[in-house]
Amino acid sequence: MSARVPIRGTGTEQAVVAVKDRNGFRAKGLPHCADTPMATVDENVKGRTVVGSAKPFPITKRQVWEAYKRVRANRGAAGVDGQTLASFDENAVGNLYKIWNRLASGSYMPSAVRCVEIPKSDGG
Repeated sequence: MSARVPIRGTGTEQAVVAVKDRNGFRAKGLPHCADTPMATVDENVKGRTVVGSAKPFPITKRQVWEAYKRVRANRGAAGVDGQTLASFDENAVGNLYKIWNRLASGSYMPSAVRCVEIPKSDGG
């Protein structure tokens, strides 16, 4: 599976495709513009489905701040990147601005979610 997203910092003129490699994921730039229709098959990626450019997400800085406060109240655990709340708090304003900016511009790509098994009383 591949996902097509704009390259950050280039004005989204060139698309990037994340292609599964033998040892994980790598990014592969495409030689054409990102204005192709969504969910089309592109010959440049040899039959893989290519998703159109990322879309901006209408979100305010206040909403990002409120979400951050909820994570702090729940004492959120570090994710797959290993960043703890303490390390995030060292530059919280800058980190929250980066998150808001990427969400608002459509360039935010969430990282993988850490799997946590929750034991159940019925064993299932």
